[in-house]
Amino acid sequence: DLLQEFFLWLAIISLLIAAAGPATRSDLASVSGSGIDLIITLDISRSMNAGNPVSKLEIAKKAIQDLIEYRSEDRFALIVFSGGASILTPLTLDRRNLVNIINNLTTSYTSSQGTSILSSLIASQKIIQQRNDQRTQVILLFSDGEDFGPDYSDQLSYFQDQQIPIVCFGVGDPEGEPIPSVDYTGNFQGYLLTNNGDTALTYLDKQKLTNLAELTGGIYVDLKPETRINQEISGYLRKFKKQRIEESLSELMIYHYEIPLGIACLLIALSLITERMRRKKLWTF
Repeated sequence: DLLQEFFLWLAIISLLIAAAGPATRSDLASVSGSGIDLIITLDISRSMNAGNPVSKLEIAKKAIQDLIEYRSEDRFALIVFSGGASILTPLTLDRRNLVNIINNLTTSYTSSQGTSILSSLIASQKIIQQRNDQRTQVILLFSDGEDFGPDYSDQLSYFQDQQIPIVCFGVGDPEGEPIPSVDYTGNFQGYLLTNNGDTALTYLDKQKLTNLAELTGGIYVDLKPETRINQEISGYLRKFKKQRIEESLSELMIYHYEIPLGIACLLIALSLITERMRRKKLWTF
């Protein structure tokens, strides 16, 4: 039946168009804010899995998310580090994307071993040097303070010269706590052991983080599950000069596959109706 074949061919063409994902670009979303620049550096080494019932990493992530929500006019950048550092987002006002990235962070993000605070400071300097305005910069370092990387004393001179403070948030137990071993899905696999077969412990090095903060004009904050981070640092950050900035966020793609898909369904239905009518006519005779 020619009519039925015609409908079927049109349906196939419509399905192919739908599969191609026809889309249009939305207008660029523009956001603005009058604030400062906060560069977040988050320790994601394996020791951050320690903590009971809530891990050090989850405590830090929750605090960061609260801070992003509260300081709605500041720009944020995100750096994660263990043995090395990675810049996950440059300075941006796109808080929704930033929170989504933080939600999905685990210690499995990187395969590098150990902890190098120096690597996070170098990455922070890179972000600062790439900026094209003079907004006030503050580094927010979230870590237990354990550091097995090269000495970072010389690197601090850059932040001292630029008058960029480092605020350190110490998370963990100074008395020590075991480090869980987890697989890439987060399932508990036991505790990490030392070379002697003893349970490996991780310690909060409060003194190291306090010294790091004070050398750059920053402050140290003890980070606990109950800590209200905004109250802890809002007074400190209030003294910095704010500057207005506007940013165009990424274009959004609006997909229209449902239109050709709907047409294809309609054509298939018409084809079936045509076939049924044809058979009914044949049966009549």
